[in-house]
Amino acid sequence: MCDVNTIRLEDFGGNFDGFVEACYKSYCGLWKNNPIFNSKQIVRDKTQAARGFEKTFWGIVDGHDNCKTYDSLMRYKRIPVLNIILGDDRFSPNLENSDIKWFVFDRKIRLFSEANMYEIVLKEMRKAVFLVTAFPIDEKRLNTDKKLWKTYWKMKTGF
Repeated sequence: MCDVNTIRLEDFGGNFDGFVEACYKSYCGLWKNNPIFNSKQIVRDKTQAARGFEKTFWGIVDGHDNCKTYDSLMRYKRIPVLNIILGDDRFSPNLENSDIKWFVFDRKIRLFSEANMYEIVLKEMRKAVFLVTAFPIDEKRLNTDKKLWKTYWKMKTGF
């Protein structure tokens, strides 16, 4: 069964360049919707880096975030999930049944989705929120995120 939230290298007959182009196109699709978090626009580093792709794209797929849960290929193929999560403006941090939850840890905002097994890291700035990275997560990371989420909101709200 094919997961509709992935881009498969096999669909490009092993053509890695075509695969990367499709991943980048999916990443660029996110920005057409002007994603918002907590009433601030989410922004990225548009600096052109390798192959003319934006720096933030490479930050997501290269994995320079000390999260070695998945290899780079998995990070590429799961890029469409970024659009699903950030395209949903119903972030409900303090609702137990919310699919997308968030908390602040180490001065960064961490959104995670249990349904999609994916995490997004944002950094709040004065007038915007910067997309730092995003990556698939495993059960161990999900459980850690849930614990941090509960602790954060308990401290924040007293409940």
